[in-house]
Amino acid sequence: MELEYRSVPLIKQVCDGVEREINNALREQNVTYSQIQLLLRLSEVGNGSLPFKELEALLGVSQAAVARLVKFLEQKDFLTVEEDLNDRRVKHARITPLGQSKCDEAHEHMDNIERKLGLTPVEAQLLYELLIKIRENLK
Repeated sequence: MELEYRSVPLIKQVCDGVEREINNALREQNVTYSQIQLLLRLSEVGNGSLPFKELEALLGVSQAAVARLVKFLEQKDFLTVEEDLNDRRVKHARITPLGQSKCDEAHEHMDNIERKLGLTPVEAQLLYELLIKIRENLK
């Protein structure tokens, strides 16, 4: 079956544009997209703490990458590292108030980017559902 429309190039262009907007906003905050993603994951859990292994899975990165991200964010006082009370081999990253402040700023930037998309609430919901479907189909 011949496709009438070719969406892949357009999806790439949209992704590039959104990435550019994100990077410009984060540059002002002096953090990278990977770093803010880690902080956002921590801020989304009730106690603000996750084991390194879980962060690896959530972010889809290696143990070494998580270690580098955590080290940088710890140096900036955006998170702390704690040992697991039951297993000293397990390390947890816990977001700090300063790290939560960075997340709040990042949410503001993401809201601004989404407003720039110019979609109505119904269109935004439909786009969200379609993106979820695409992501699931590509797994």
